[in-house]
Amino acid sequence: MLAEHQGRLGSIELNRPAAINALTLPMIESIDAALDDFEQDDSVATVVLSGSGVRGFCAGGDIVALRASALADGAEARSFWRDEYRLNERIGGFPKPIVVLMDGIVMGGGVGLSGHASHRVVTESLSWAMPEVRIGFGPDVGGTYLLSRAPGELGTHIALTAARVGPADAIACGFADSFVPLERLGELRERLIGEDVGEAVAAAAGLGGQLPVEELTMAREAIDSCYAGDDGLAILQRLRAEQSDFCAAAAAALQGGLGMAASANINASSQSPFVTPLMTKTLGTMTAMNSSISQVKPLRCSWRMTLFQLEFMQRAAEARGVKVNPDRLAITLTQLTEGLWSGWAADPKTVSAAEGEAACHDLLDAFLPKRAAP
Repeated sequence: MLAEHQGRLGSIELNRPAAINALTLPMIESIDAALDDFEQDDSVATVVLSGSGVRGFCAGGDIVALRASALADGAEARSFWRDEYRLNERIGGFPKPIVVLMDGIVMGGGVGLSGHASHRVVTESLSWAMPEVRIGFGPDVGGTYLLSRAPGELGTHIALTAARVGPADAIACGFADSFVPLERLGELRERLIGEDVGEAVAAAAGLGGQLPVEELTMAREAIDSCYAGDDGLAILQRLRAEQSDFCAAAAAALQGGLGMAASANINASSQSPFVTPLMTKTLGTMTAMNSSISQVKPLRCSWRMTLFQLEFMQRAAEARGVKVNPDRLAITLTQLTEGLWSGWAADPKTVSAAEGEAACHDLLDAFLPKRAAP
């Protein structure tokens, strides 16, 4: 991570270009330390956060490091997620404007860093996604907070299919605020050194012209129709019945991500244990979250539930006679409840350990039913 101060601008640059700036615990700690310095320095009026290299801003967390920790004692993984959530929350409430340059790949943890900032600038090469959905995660690091506020059912579609989002659709969905062409980012930085952040972003964005309408916006009517309600199987059936290329691709992504049998004859026995409960609970949480909730509460609640899962899920699963692959459990289930309980509690401090364990058992009721007695 690189940090520097020039004029009114404090700059933080993720510096792992070979890994598309995948986040590690030392990087998170360094970003937090740089924010400490910039917050206390009265000469810094604005902070800009960017990624080095040409491939993208940030591809998410370093899965290799997290998996290694999960297969050991899990201590570093716990620290990573704890400090990542705290950093995302801090960015969302930082007392000075933070401008995030969302260029290229912005996925997973990159969404957490960018999505809660005050000024979110995209370039024409943006590829935004929550790919963890494909391997059983809920959209984490406040992802459901963002997705639940997208117009109509756009957030539901993205949450259930891990769809990639381009710059125009990212702005339309509320994941970003302004478009500045890649070739103008240098000019934006120069303006931020001496100008008010709003004026600087507006001036740079004004030179970018209009982005073309993208896929999600064009398919909005079909998306709103197909994803209405909270019945996951009904959603899949409506997508199949729509008979458009877009809906066929969405149905395939949904079916593949859910582990369903390829047969058009869908029934409970053809699904993996993670299928409909994950969809319906995630959808229900999105619907329940209202616009008055700040991003702080979802981030705190999701982290609290992450801790409960780490502490209780293995024991609860074993009590039910369920053998769980340890690396899948440690990585997948540490983040799963972000999609289910983002708005679950107004104050996470009021959630007791007993309530957390009960919540994990509730999850297991849906995901890993008790085995019948022999």
